[in-house]
Amino acid sequence: MPAPLFGPPYLRPFQGDERRPNPDGSYSTELTMTDQDPQGRWEVYPSLWMGPQGPVELRSGPAMQAANNYEQFGYRFPRFEDLAASEQWATERSKGGGVGQSPLAQVLMQAVGR
Repeated sequence: MPAPLFGPPYLRPFQGDERRPNPDGSYSTELTMTDQDPQGRWEVYPSLWMGPQGPVELRSGPAMQAANNYEQFGYRFPRFEDLAASEQWATERSKGGGVGQSPLAQVLMQAVGR
């Protein structure tokens, strides 16, 4: 069962076998971007999101805002110390099947006693 949509604007990363058809007949299961977070680490986050009416592709600023909003619900997108490491990780993930291999955002561990 897919995870709920969080929001507003009620977006979540693609999961499992979800895909968006492309004009050339191919499909996308995940499109990612990389930007620096406020602490200077390189964050890999999606620009392709699932919305209430289906797939939504966002530009960099809105996609980063959607990622920040999504993380408020206990998820965390991958972060790296340098740009090269983040790009290498994203390339390998894409070659390995992207979202089909695992969710991009990981659930944060809950502290004991909370």
